[in-house]
Amino acid sequence: MKQNKSSPKAPSVRLNIFLGFLIFVLVALVLLWLFQVVFFESVYKTFKINELRDNAKTLSAYIDDDDLLSEKATEIAEKYSLCISVMKLPGGSLKRLTDTSYNECNLYDLNAEECLTLCRYAAYEGGAQLMSVSFSPERHGYVASPYSLASSDEMHSVIYTYICRMSDDSATVLFLNNVITPVGAAVNTITLILIVISVLLVVLAAVLAMFISKKIARPIVEINGRAKLFAEGDYNVRFNTSGGYKEVNELSATLNYAGDELSKVDKLRKELISNISHDLRTPLTLIQGYSEAMRDLPDECSPENIQTIIDETKRLSSIVSEMLEYSKLESGNYQPSFELIDLGASVSSAVETYRALTEKNGYHIEYNCEGNALVRADENMILRALLNLINNAITHTGSDNTITVRQYLDGSAVRIEVTDTGPGIAPDQLDLIWERYYKADTVHKRAAMGTGLGLSIVKSIMQIHGGRYGVSSTLGEGSTFWIELPVAEPIE
Repeated sequence: MKQNKSSPKAPSVRLNIFLGFLIFVLVALVLLWLFQVVFFESVYKTFKINELRDNAKTLSAYIDDDDLLSEKATEIAEKYSLCISVMKLPGGSLKRLTDTSYNECNLYDLNAEECLTLCRYAAYEGGAQLMSVSFSPERHGYVASPYSLASSDEMHSVIYTYICRMSDDSATVLFLNNVITPVGAAVNTITLILIVISVLLVVLAAVLAMFISKKIARPIVEINGRAKLFAEGDYNVRFNTSGGYKEVNELSATLNYAGDELSKVDKLRKELISNISHDLRTPLTLIQGYSEAMRDLPDECSPENIQTIIDETKRLSSIVSEMLEYSKLESGNYQPSFELIDLGASVSSAVETYRALTEKNGYHIEYNCEGNALVRADENMILRALLNLINNAITHTGSDNTITVRQYLDGSAVRIEVTDTGPGIAPDQLDLIWERYYKADTVHKRAAMGTGLGLSIVKSIMQIHGGRYGVSSTLGEGSTFWIELPVAEPIE
């Protein structure tokens, strides 16, 4: 069997896994570089500014209680290394809330006038302002300028001024001072560390990616190799379903199942060829023999011989028609015409017609209708399924040549049963008889032999109609095949 080669442009699973893992590590490194180097200064400044603002809001809740305010200010100052002062307005009385100066704090070096200047800046900005304060030798005092994320990367003594309103509507101003140090040296150190880490991680990631990709790809490569044997017709190939990844195990189990099913199909195909060869050879031999006799011997040109030729021709036509019908059902080319039908009337008419055709051969068909209903179905298809069951019963019925057809209501469904008195079917064959080309291991009449598609056609028709089908059988006592259709409307 000729194999289709994979496109040279298609990347392998191993390469995809390797590249995917490597890209993931590189993306992680890029994000690490961005946040640890490129955005480090902005993140650091944002954190320190928000720290001042959050602490000012926390202290504002205690502004009416001096003791609690001092206690909370001391706690916050020790935790965040801050200098904190408070100014009462009007009057401009300035009071330290913390006793210790942290990180070159400039707040305690400001006089009342300089603090009032900061208050004016804050009032102008809506009640809060962030300023960088530094000593100016030329002015012999401290000068302030607005501080933001865009400020230069150097040491800044930053004071956050926050104006609060007390319960008596007087104003109190909180001053929180912290030092924001330059991060250039820290960034350079981090950059050097990241360079080393990045190189090591890329090398390690490449080695790990190769190992993981090889481990993941190995079972897929093995499956691919076995699948090639599978495609060449070796259905005995087994795929390992343990020890690997879940998805690979599931794929292996699916391929094993497909192999078992294809093996069955292949076996049935061989049996079909054998059966059809046998079933076609006999009528063709008879047709040829009788035709040659009638040609060579004028006395043999009798109605009986002609009828034999006609009967064998009908048998050949029946075999071909059955195969074509099953092919249409399987391919989905047959479009059913659903309509409400009186099932009892249709079954009764079909049984009467079939009874007239089979009585001359010694068969007796009994029909008992114990319940009737309207069903939504394709009448021709349902009758075809029924006639296939009757044909099957004729093939396998016992010496009394009796077949019983029974119809009755079973809850919300109407059931039709066809019973024969033949040898029965072994329990291990009950599920197999519905498969295409399958023939049960029973002795049956030559005149009724076929392709083994009759019950498969019944199965397909019932699946199209959403109905049910089944069989019960006892060895030595016969079999009962049945089909069920949902009731659309009961008939009294």
